[in-house]
Amino acid sequence: MAPCAWDTELPLNETLEILVPFALDHARASGPYAADLVKLLESRDWVGLCAYELDYNLNASPSSVLEARQALGFFTKLEALEIGVDKEAVAFAKFVESERRCQQINEFFRMRRLGRVSTLPRLERAILAARRKIRRILGKAPRLRDLKLAFGPGATVSIKRTESNPTAKMAAGFECSADVYASGLLPELLREVPHWGHALDSAWSIDEEGWLVETLSVRLCAGKLAFVPKNAKTYRSIVVEPCLNGFVQSGLGDFIARCLRSVGVDIRNQVTNQELALLGSLFGDLATIDLSSASDLIARELVRALLPEDWYQLLCAFRTSEVSYKGKTIALEKFSSMGNGFTFPLETLIFWALTRSTVGDDGGIVQ
Repeated sequence: MAPCAWDTELPLNETLEILVPFALDHARASGPYAADLVKLLESRDWVGLCAYELDYNLNASPSSVLEARQALGFFTKLEALEIGVDKEAVAFAKFVESERRCQQINEFFRMRRLGRVSTLPRLERAILAARRKIRRILGKAPRLRDLKLAFGPGATVSIKRTESNPTAKMAAGFECSADVYASGLLPELLREVPHWGHALDSAWSIDEEGWLVETLSVRLCAGKLAFVPKNAKTYRSIVVEPCLNGFVQSGLGDFIARCLRSVGVDIRNQVTNQELALLGSLFGDLATIDLSSASDLIARELVRALLPEDWYQLLCAFRTSEVSYKGKTIALEKFSSMGNGFTFPLETLIFWALTRSTVGDDGGIVQ
C-alpha cells in the first residue's frame, strides 16, 4: 500500500486488508466464538461475518462477547461494504414494521383517552407523573416570534442536500405540509419573514374592506421518505421535510433543548456522556442502552398523552403527517422521524420523563 495523507480515503479493498489483522486480534480473544470468527476472517467471508449472530447460550464471559462484537463491528459498521443485500428494501421493511408498532401504540392510547381500556395503576401513575414533569419543564407553548427560526443543514423537498444552503432554500419559494396550512399558523409564520416574502412573487392589493394585503404563493406538499447510509446491512430511513416545516422545526427543537438544560440534560454537549461512559467502562457500575428504531417508535398518540395540549397542537402544526415514496403517499403513525428538527430533543424529553417517572428521581439513572 502506497503512503498517503492521513485524511485520504482508501479504496475498500485496502481498507478491508487493514481491518482484518485488528479484527483477528479481537476474534482470537473471543472465547467460544473464536473458532468461527477466525475462520470467517481468514477466508475473507464478508457476507458470513455480517450475518453472524452471537449465541448467548454458550455461557461466554462479558469480555468474550465484547471481543466478538468488536471483531464483527469492523465490518458490519462499514457502510461501503457490499454483501449482496438490497439495503433500501431492508430499511423500508423496518420502516413499515415501526409504523405497524406505532399504529398499535396509537390504538392503545386512543382507547385509553376515550376511557375504553383501563391500565395498571403503576403504569397510569408513571404516565401522569411523566406528563407533569414535561409540563413543568416546557411551560407554556411559545409563539413563533419567540423561536429562533433557522434552516437546518439538510435537504428540503425542493432542494437536494448537495445544493443545500440558505440562499437556495429561500430562492426555491415557500413550501409546507398541509398540516401547517390546516393549523392556521401559516399567516403568522409568513409575517415573521417579511423580507423573504418581498423577494418572491408577492402581490399587493386592496381587499373589500379597504385593507392593503399581500398575497404570497405557498406550495403544499408531503415530506419525502428517503434513505441514507447506515451500515453494511441496511440504510437508515429519514423524512425530507418541506422548507417551512424544517424552518420552524429547528426553532422548536432549539427551544425544547433549552428547556431540557434546566434539568441538567444538555443534548448539545456530550462531555458528561463521555465522562460517564469512561467511568462505566472502568468500573462497570454504569451502563447505557441503545434502543432500536428509537425515534421511529415515538407514536403520535403517545406524544398526545404526555405533552400539554398547547404544545401538542404546536408540534402537530409543523410536523409532516404524510410522506411520499415511489409515487405513493403514506400517512405516518409515528409523530416525527429523523430529518425533523425537533425529533431528537422531543424524544430525549420523553425518555427522560418516562425513566424518571418509572424508577423515581433516585432510581439509579445518571443524566
